[in-house]
Amino acid sequence: MVIGVVNGDKGKIYHGWSVTPKGTIVDPEFNREFTPEAYKELTGAVEVMRLTKTEALVHAVKAGEFPDPGNLGLRSLDDLNARLDEAASVVPKLRRDNPGARDPEFYGPGGWLGSKIRKAAEKRASATPYTTNATLGGMDGVTGYFRERLKIRPETLRDIKGAMGEERFAGGEKLQRLEASIAKEGYLDDSPILIAVREDGVPFIVEGNNRVQEAIKSGRPHINVEIQYLRGAEDVEGPLSPGNLPSVMARAQETKLPK
Repeated sequence: MVIGVVNGDKGKIYHGWSVTPKGTIVDPEFNREFTPEAYKELTGAVEVMRLTKTEALVHAVKAGEFPDPGNLGLRSLDDLNARLDEAASVVPKLRRDNPGARDPEFYGPGGWLGSKIRKAAEKRASATPYTTNATLGGMDGVTGYFRERLKIRPETLRDIKGAMGEERFAGGEKLQRLEASIAKEGYLDDSPILIAVREDGVPFIVEGNNRVQEAIKSGRPHINVEIQYLRGAEDVEGPLSPGNLPSVMARAQETKLPK
């Protein structure tokens, strides 16, 4: 769930609602979707913002509140500062590529993002099973990414499926060949795992399924990962959403690979 903040006359902060890929707001109290303008009118807000968990915490503290959205285990301002320091030290800057994002029609059916999401859904509906079109709706529309490789702890990727259903062949011949190659030539960490996150927040491993399996099996402390967020996925809650990355990334002392 994307944490939302509504700044009203008293600076009240709402943590219960989420933002859909098309930009509408879902309020659990009313159990329906609103456009940002309609939600402003309903709540008397002067501004509606979409924020990550970390950003929401910062706004909460500035507003004189100290909530713990997402059950992050925060009990004091020191806990918050520690979490912010941790996030800043391991997570690089998220780069966004949302052309026309300020256009009110951007998220609509005819807008840039809306049309990308619609076309991806059409691809999934007609695609051959076990293809990237069937799982991701294609790789078009990268709206968020990191320039740097992320050092992710392999076990946190255990439940992420392959973009072409590679989990069907887990532990097969390709993994055995990889293990034999590593035993003979050593571990080569020159190519990152590629993970694409769909517009609903669901991630898929596009390249490197066997390398993830090998890393989990051999107990490697981290593997290098490239994450691409498709069609607004960077603003949607999921296992690898930007706000959740600190919980899956390796700490500084864990980044030395075993021989």
